[in-house]
Amino acid sequence: MLKTVGELVEAVSQLINSAERSLLFIAHPRFNLITMGGFLDPLKCALGRDVRVRGVLDISLQNLSAGREYLNGGIELRHANQHCGMTLAVADGKRSFSLIHAALKSTLSLDENVVALWSDSIAQAHFLMSAFEMAWEQASDAKERIDELLRQEHQGSLESVATSY
Repeated sequence: MLKTVGELVEAVSQLINSAERSLLFIAHPRFNLITMGGFLDPLKCALGRDVRVRGVLDISLQNLSAGREYLNGGIELRHANQHCGMTLAVADGKRSFSLIHAALKSTLSLDENVVALWSDSIAQAHFLMSAFEMAWEQASDAKERIDELLRQEHQGSLESVATSY
């Protein structure tokens, strides 16, 4: 069991750094460390080791830049709007973590309490991989979502300029 955000960060880091073939992740929109790009550099290192990295995020205006950086860095990314708050990661179909409960605030502290399960059970990893694949199939293209948000942002800027005259 992982009991703090700090332990969870350590577990995610270990999964990323130990991955040899594949890494899958889904991040709750309020789990800022993933959704705001907090693991971008380690994920790029994994890609450099020829690890296939795929992720599902709820891409919004708040994490738009992280979504763009993930895509530009070579991470295969999809968008799922309000995906029921799942947060999980699976490395090589062997090791995994899944967030069970977190009353996440807008600002995370490493001492904040969470409940997550870290496992080296292949059965658990395969269960989470199935959940990931289902979310992946139901998710939409991340680049299209990012382009949509950029259009909305641009439209809002134009409307703001027009109303100021």
